[in-house]
Amino acid sequence: MFNGTNISIRSLLAMSKSLLADSDWRPLKVQ
Repeated sequence: MFNGTNISIRSLLAMSKSLLADSDWRPLKVQ
């Protein structure tokens, strides 16, 4: 609805993506 809500949703999506990327890359680096 509001720009602030859009920004917070986008930031949350970006954070979740970065967390998923970290969890995906960590086991690959170990191997």
